[in-house]
Amino acid sequence: MKNPWLKVSIRSIENINYDIVDISHPMQGNCIDGCHNEAAVMDNIPYSRVFYHAFPGAIITHRGRRYKIVSMTRPPPFGAGCQRTITLGAYAKPSTQRYFTRPLSSLKITVVKQMERVDFCGKSSAKPSEQPDNPLPPFSVDDTDLSTGSFAGCGVVTVKRNVHGYKKLSLVTREELSRSELSLPDMEYDTFAFWLDCDASGIGQSLTPEDFGHGVHALSHAFCNVAPLFVPCCSNDVQCDHSFYNPKRVVIFDARAGGSGITAQLWKSVFRPEGIVEAAINLLESCPSCSDDRGYDGGCPACIQAGECIKFNDFLCKRSGLILAKNLLKRMQQTELFQINEKEFKEMARDESGAGELSPVKTKKRKESQPLVSPRRNKRERALRAAKAIENARQRQMVVGRPSWPLDRCDDTPQKQQEA
Repeated sequence: MKNPWLKVSIRSIENINYDIVDISHPMQGNCIDGCHNEAAVMDNIPYSRVFYHAFPGAIITHRGRRYKIVSMTRPPPFGAGCQRTITLGAYAKPSTQRYFTRPLSSLKITVVKQMERVDFCGKSSAKPSEQPDNPLPPFSVDDTDLSTGSFAGCGVVTVKRNVHGYKKLSLVTREELSRSELSLPDMEYDTFAFWLDCDASGIGQSLTPEDFGHGVHALSHAFCNVAPLFVPCCSNDVQCDHSFYNPKRVVIFDARAGGSGITAQLWKSVFRPEGIVEAAINLLESCPSCSDDRGYDGGCPACIQAGECIKFNDFLCKRSGLILAKNLLKRMQQTELFQINEKEFKEMARDESGAGELSPVKTKKRKESQPLVSPRRNKRERALRAAKAIENARQRQMVVGRPSWPLDRCDDTPQKQQEA
């Protein structure tokens, strides 16, 4: 391929990206007709994040100067074989408005196929006499959810995101000034995920509905932040449920459509000693940056705050998240899967501690009984095991892409504009 950098982006692997275009640039000439000059491009944002940062009416800052997004080019209709890379435009003009904007979004996760299921046979952490007569109203139960009634599980989920509006906040007081509605398409894709029930009917009764929801959100952030300790990944590879549609459980899923195999590997570190739950507890208990802060439970970038949070790190509570994490670990230790893994973990530790006490004769016999294995062969075996681990994710029949924009057409109709 000649000049591959012209066809392959080094910033994003997505098929659709948006260029943020300054229409006040002399080479652009205030044109928003779908064509833009490269000299007027200020930034490039992938399609999956453009509606959170550069929606129509958004106030953005570039090199110390404020701009307002006035128009966007709508994406083309998606086809089954759409594999080419497309760059569209979001057009901005200089602005002197004394407010900044934040998007109003929703996130809904639906379990499509449950591959593994872990049931909790123990009793609830709250006594029947301590439970109130009226259940907490925010904890709604979806009868169509395949994971209803299980303590934990993993499988295929459908992630549906939508930006339905934005709010204007004062630059001085940070108070909300007004809200506006937007008509933008849903971003929907299938991926792999695992989920853990947070015992809303038990430990949730000892917390207020607000603290419980904020604690689930903080615990979800903690899981994402400790994921690189168990699986080679970065913070952009895994995501969690940031919404309050169903706050009674923690959901961790692959950020890539179709699944990247990271969550499938991470699932193996849940029900075992010194796993991801204990790592999250250690992070919430002993953050070196904000553990000494009294009266503030919002965390910091070193523990639970994340740049990918669609709620902009609001609605977080470390104290409630730590209570839920400890209760989650206590319940996990009563499951059969955790007890089996704990037994294997102890046997492995016993073997490793006893290996150093072997006599030279036994060590020589053990070396003679083992075949000679080269480092290259070990590397091939590890790669084969990793491929088998994500085989289920690659064999799934996925619907990957974007639902059609309203009034999408497959003919040669010129691209319309979504104006503020």
